[in-house]
Amino acid sequence: MIEAIITAIAVIIGATIQAKVGLPFSFWRKSNHKVFDMPKDKPFNIDFYKYFIKKIKAAKKSIYITGDGLNMIFSDDEGKGIANKYFEAFKHALINKVSIVRIQFGNDFHPDWEKMIKELIKNYPDLFHFYIMKEKNDTQIVSLCAVDPHLKNGNVVEIMLPIEGTLGPEKKKLAGPVIFFNNCQEYAHNITNEIIRITKRGDCIEYIDSVEKLERISKN
Repeated sequence: MIEAIITAIAVIIGATIQAKVGLPFSFWRKSNHKVFDMPKDKPFNIDFYKYFIKKIKAAKKSIYITGDGLNMIFSDDEGKGIANKYFEAFKHALINKVSIVRIQFGNDFHPDWEKMIKELIKNYPDLFHFYIMKEKNDTQIVSLCAVDPHLKNGNVVEIMLPIEGTLGPEKKKLAGPVIFFNNCQEYAHNITNEIIRITKRGDCIEYIDSVEKLERISKN
């Protein structure tokens, strides 16, 4: 699994380096890239979540995304509010017939996050495709997302580096620095292809197509 993650990161970093050294400024202006640094005085990258939620709700056809889940964010009322808005954004997309492929790294589910995923699996079985790593300690180095890779103009790429932060007495992974690329179809295709490739790795990933199956895994 680590090989797959490193490959995905290498593809994105390689494309980014190539763009920086080989593409004119007009490309960057057209790509409309946006960066969110981790705020120093707040535990949550709120501006990032607001921007990301807006992009998810605006999806037209498909979303491909990886993540550890939102276990770290249910620690207080502010975090729960962010999680609820994030969840509602995905529901909004599904109601609009947007297909979502999500890979969950780590299967240590917070009860609230598990409840949200169950609702999506139950209510949108033809649109919400949920995968989980077989090893509990499989965590991601970077979070990736591609929205509407089929669109030349209107696609979105998100690359986020999780960081370790302290919430109360515990240390948890939080959303760290993030970069978005808008209207970069090559990047969107790269991420989409890598996520699809990982979903086919039957040796280390499992497709969760029912609430009962998720319950069995989360209890182990």
